[in-house]
Amino acid sequence: MNKMKIVKESLDQTKTFTRGEGDKLSNLNIGKIQMIKKWLDDFDVRQYTINDDLSIDALNNLDFSYDTIEFPKYIKFRKVIGDFRLKHTDISSLIGGPEIVTGSFYCINTTLDSLDGAPIEIYNDCNIYDNVNITPNEIDKFKNTSEINGNVYDSFKISHQYEDI
Repeated sequence: MNKMKIVKESLDQTKTFTRGEGDKLSNLNIGKIQMIKKWLDDFDVRQYTINDDLSIDALNNLDFSYDTIEFPKYIKFRKVIGDFRLKHTDISSLIGGPEIVTGSFYCINTTLDSLDGAPIEIYNDCNIYDNVNITPNEIDKFKNTSEINGNVYDSFKISHQYEDI
């Protein structure tokens, strides 16, 4: 009798699955889309769109300040509508971060080794300072390969402003 009860309970749990509707793996609560949703939920990202290519558009500011974060291979932000903030963040790579930021980009006091994967289009200001592993050459390369519509503030520019005073 116990085996029949287990089978019946298992069948009852599959009632939420609808044949032919939506992503079959999502209906089973597995697959990349579910992994993406769980990761976003873990980092309290609530308003987003997952695109057909599985890239993510965040529909408001993304703030990973004071977090320890790495973007897993299945996380790829395409666009952030608002600011993208990494302040006092333990992160080693921006790969997986947004390509487009419609607000400002803040990369302040992080453990980044390079700016590879940084946004290629920033509609407002860009703040990159107090990142001990980022060199002036790395910042220049970033400035030359990104479209930044606002000002760029970096540690080296700021320290040069004080030297001139």
